[in-house]
Amino acid sequence: MVTAVVLRGWVVVDFFVKEERVSQILDEMYGSFGFYNIYGFSAMMPVLWLLQAQYLAKHPNELFHLTFTGAILIHVIGWFIRFSEDNQKVKFRRAGVEYSTWSKKAETIRASYQNADGKVQQSLLLCSGWWGLARHTNYIGSTLYALGSLCSLRLRRNLRVY
Repeated sequence: MVTAVVLRGWVVVDFFVKEERVSQILDEMYGSFGFYNIYGFSAMMPVLWLLQAQYLAKHPNELFHLTFTGAILIHVIGWFIRFSEDNQKVKFRRAGVEYSTWSKKAETIRASYQNADGKVQQSLLLCSGWWGLARHTNYIGSTLYALGSLCSLRLRRNLRVY
């Protein structure tokens, strides 16, 4: 139970430590403060994030060293992918074409688009680093660190929790 709580706590503390960067992510910038944010963050997230601890309080178990190490490793890799991808995106927005990623000058695309007012505008897109591998690799990272927390449950008898 300690492992599950520490891994979830790590994500929460890191969110507040890097709050400035998190507020510059597109999901956060363009999400309206509507039902999803109000109900989701105030009612659902505390319940969903505490389900592991509730389950482990009723069904305590000890992790084998290999399971413990695997859960921590999956969580750390996922966290690294998520936040290094977000970090690349934020730094690229600040530096523009002068940005270098993974010790190389960043590859970029200038994209033109028409906004709702009919004006043609340009945007700069990053095509190297994590964004050169796939779009939104931060979601892969989020999935991995959630999986790392789930691995700390060591479910062998009861898969309903997954």
